[in-house]
Amino acid sequence: MNKVWQNNILKALEKEASFDIKKWNSESENDDHGLGFMENVAYYKNVYDYLNKLGLVNTGFCPITGEKIDNSFNYSIYGRTIFVSEKALELGKEKKQKFREQFQKENPNYEANLKQAKAFLDNANPHIQKPKYDNITFFGSLFISGYLSYKIVSPDSIFGYIAVIVLFILIFSIADWLRKKL
Repeated sequence: MNKVWQNNILKALEKEASFDIKKWNSESENDDHGLGFMENVAYYKNVYDYLNKLGLVNTGFCPITGEKIDNSFNYSIYGRTIFVSEKALELGKEKKQKFREQFQKENPNYEANLKQAKAFLDNANPHIQKPKYDNITFFGSLFISGYLSYKIVSPDSIFGYIAVIVLFILIFSIADWLRKKL
């Protein structure tokens, strides 16, 4: 855990009265290699912006391990980025995996509930999963209906054109109904 980084941040937050320093002190005492502290710095926009303005966020050293870094690895949330070492990234993945395992242990029906929720959403809003070629089939049925209507009637008077329009509406209605059913 990079206590130097955390202490610099705590000192900076102490100087600014608008931050709850008790919360940050308790977070710094959390024994998770400083991951939670770092995540909170990135999570709270006002804190991140304040510390970034002071030059305390990305200092060239990993906030978790303290080793010198080359900005190859990072933790990002809401567009706010903190650069970390590869070792810190692995620690974060381990923490995430442990959290996932603990959550699934405490919620044994998690997978089934997730599938049920997804099925419910899919059924509740059928417009989410539109057919892949919906516009193409619509315009295709529109074009074919017009073409067939014109070829069947072969209009040569005003009444012929009216018949084309009536036949077009009939054929297109049937084609559109079939398109939606399939």
